[in-house]
Amino acid sequence: MISQIGMATGSSVETAAQPGSLGQEAFLNLLITQLKNQNPLEPMDGTEFVTQLAQFTELDEVRGVSTGIDSLKNYMASLNNFAAVSLLGQEVEFKGSDVTLQEGNPSDLRFRLPSDAAKVTVTVLDQAGKTVRSLVSGHTDSGLQAVTWDGRDDNGQSSPSGTYRYEVQAEDASGAALAVEQVQRGMVERIEYQEGNPILRVGESWIPLEDIYSVQSPRTE
Repeated sequence: MISQIGMATGSSVETAAQPGSLGQEAFLNLLITQLKNQNPLEPMDGTEFVTQLAQFTELDEVRGVSTGIDSLKNYMASLNNFAAVSLLGQEVEFKGSDVTLQEGNPSDLRFRLPSDAAKVTVTVLDQAGKTVRSLVSGHTDSGLQAVTWDGRDDNGQSSPSGTYRYEVQAEDASGAALAVEQVQRGMVERIEYQEGNPILRVGESWIPLEDIYSVQSPRTE
């Protein structure tokens, strides 16, 4: 509808007559110009006039909502950044499947079960995806659990130090698979920001803030 103003006022108006790009003052000026230059024998229809005003009001409201949403996003980002900084030096539990083995030291492979399991299989894999060790447990209660890996492979040989990955499969008494959450624990040592989002350094891993399950003060031995 606004493009009709350009027909009455010249090409210079046509380039500026996009409703989404007009401010309130510019719109009113164009509307007044249209009224001044209308054909007295064919004045603007009242319905058309009201429609143009309604269109602009709607666009103005949408711009206001958009501005409010942008402000809210910036506010939430600030809260996330503040929360991330407060985690420095804290011990956190987070979603992850990596485990760092230091030769001679056992590693706990943690996971959370939604309900009791009749069987749990924890598989340790190397960086190439090859199975290193399979650990099978019988009845296991729901909640946070851990299986200790002594660092040996299925042949009883010590595995070299490094980063491994583990997978957990669990089933109930009927043989149905359970949804298992793999949980890791460590201290937040550093924070970096990627595209405005905080990423936490925990051990050898970088963890997004949304992957943190819980936070607690570091344990003292």
